[in-house]
Amino acid sequence: MDVLQQSSGGGGGVAALGILIVLVLLYFLPTLVAQRRSHHQAGAITVLNVLLGWTLIGWVAALVWAATATEQQQYERYERRRTRGP
Repeated sequence: MDVLQQSSGGGGGVAALGILIVLVLLYFLPTLVAQRRSHHQAGAITVLNVLLGWTLIGWVAALVWAATATEQQQYERYERRRTRGP
């Protein structure tokens, strides 16, 4: 009887590990977005995410910051407007 209980309980650990991995990835989503976009403030976004990400406000602030335009994107928009003329 013990053998059956041990063998059937192994799937719970795998599911728990999968859930943990998803939660960690979700927690670090602002950092991942900033790194993927090569954001010029990726380091600061990571610090904010690590230190205040556990609060909903800190996590949302880091995500919004990571989604903002980078310096390169702002420069490219400026150049397009400048070359188009009035």
